[in-house]
Amino acid sequence: MLAWLAEQATQEKLQHCADFAISVLHNDLTLRVPRSADQRTGGFADWRNVWHNRLGTAIQDEFHRQFPGITSRLSPGIINATEVDYIWPQIYSELLSFAIEGLTRAWVRRRMGDAVILKRPRSEGANWVVPIGIQGRDADIGQVVLDRDGNIIEENSSSRADILAHIHG
Repeated sequence: MLAWLAEQATQEKLQHCADFAISVLHNDLTLRVPRSADQRTGGFADWRNVWHNRLGTAIQDEFHRQFPGITSRLSPGIINATEVDYIWPQIYSELLSFAIEGLTRAWVRRRMGDAVILKRPRSEGANWVVPIGIQGRDADIGQVVLDRDGNIIEENSSSRADILAHIHG
């Protein structure tokens, strides 16, 4: 019954559902970087749950638009499990990247100014790493390391002096 999940056309439609939800997310004017410790505790669990509830209907509607013939034959549990396994991981990744990048941007601007650019956050073990670059150079010139709750780990992050030494050194 679930062989349809392995089909290329199905994978493309699931990707479309995830892309649609990410578009809805980025077009929502209420999207803000979670700054309070309560919103960030547990790997941003409460904040992610708020967005899960907000985006849930849009994802279900798009899923039904993408799979009109099969959704009537699937149980709600199978539909939910498919969304959780194939769509939500991408949305959570986008949400967490947004949050981590936003928290990092504020810290970097206070300490290093606005000449540096932030690259896409990546998960490394128990932490997040945000590479730092400058316009016109491909190579990273530093990094900011955050824990799972978005707290900067200064001793593992590049300092202003490190960045300047890399640029001028």
